[in-house]
Amino acid sequence: MVTETRKAVIRALLQLEVSGTAEGDFWGQELLGKERGLGQFLLFGVLREMGRLDKIINKHSKKSMTEQEPVIRMILRLGAFELKFSRAPVHACIDQAVRLTKFHEQPFAAGFVNAVLRKVHNTEISDDKSVNVPKFIRERVASRLSPNAFTQWSHWIGEPAPITIVTKDGTPPPFAARLCSWDFEQPLYVAEEEGNPSTWPEYEDGTWWVMSPSSAMVVELLARQIPQEERSKLRVLDACAAPGSKSLRLHQYGFSVLACDRSKKRMRTFAANCERMGFDIPSHRVNWLGNNTVEDSFDIVLLDAPCSGLGVLRRHPEIRWRRTAQDIAVNAIIQKQLIDVLYPMVKEGGLFVYSVCSFFEEERGNFPEDSQCLVSWETPLESGEDAFFITIHKKKEDE
Repeated sequence: MVTETRKAVIRALLQLEVSGTAEGDFWGQELLGKERGLGQFLLFGVLREMGRLDKIINKHSKKSMTEQEPVIRMILRLGAFELKFSRAPVHACIDQAVRLTKFHEQPFAAGFVNAVLRKVHNTEISDDKSVNVPKFIRERVASRLSPNAFTQWSHWIGEPAPITIVTKDGTPPPFAARLCSWDFEQPLYVAEEEGNPSTWPEYEDGTWWVMSPSSAMVVELLARQIPQEERSKLRVLDACAAPGSKSLRLHQYGFSVLACDRSKKRMRTFAANCERMGFDIPSHRVNWLGNNTVEDSFDIVLLDAPCSGLGVLRRHPEIRWRRTAQDIAVNAIIQKQLIDVLYPMVKEGGLFVYSVCSFFEEERGNFPEDSQCLVSWETPLESGEDAFFITIHKKKEDE
């Protein structure tokens, strides 16, 4: 019998080819306990190692992976991943893969899958982890890093990202005593737990929320420009706020925040997060490039712009397989449109904060001539943290 976990992983991988995301479909399978942990290990493992898996499978198949039927392609990847990266017995890995072909009404492929996976088991997998991202991504990164740093980056993107925690009162939670090494006004802590954070102690009590160091640095760089005693007097528009970690951080740092986003679903999540944390943050659903119903000016506008997301490969390994070089150019156009709409909402002498979780220069924004760049910062790629680019511009006052 095929396990429900493997069925769920195959469904999620197939969904990836259709919608561009695997995680949502996977969590919808309602896997619990150890099975959920195993499912996440298998799903994210296949996505992180897909380049090396395809390379070793192609050695033993006359038909390349791109030519295989989608379901057979996913079954081969899952079987190869289990053989090379799990502790499951070889016969069990191959048996489950063969059973999956029959479950998906592909009995003619059972012998083929069996033969290929047996050969995969007896073949060393490539040491070149850079093939686990498309060529246009690795070429861009390689052009910016030394060979040693590029090797380190190739290693990091194959590893799960650490989970860091912001606590409401700044004290460490019981499961995250280690302090994040980055310099923050209010500390971040590195979680010692694994799995789904919403199941961890004190989550429902509103004691803490999850936030990566690079994301927290967006607010940190802004806070360094403004004394604490002046922050409550300043109105901040968080223009693309949901699900809300930056708005929560801004509120924690004493700013007066209006949180906006165009997604109804994400705004519901934002409202739930505010309620859980006990933070009263006004919010408004708005499409800045459509029906803009916010007619106001702000001391500070924060635009965490829609982007390729390639800076968060460790947390969302599926992204690497859904992006193209053309996507980067399209994103740059949308980002410029958003800047053109939101920058005029900054008061004279006010600040415009722009961030993207991307390391592509094309996504770094195009700003008006009447702006003065105060800060420009990016996450070191070889650090292993989410790769953000952040800049703060001051709107010049009329003379």
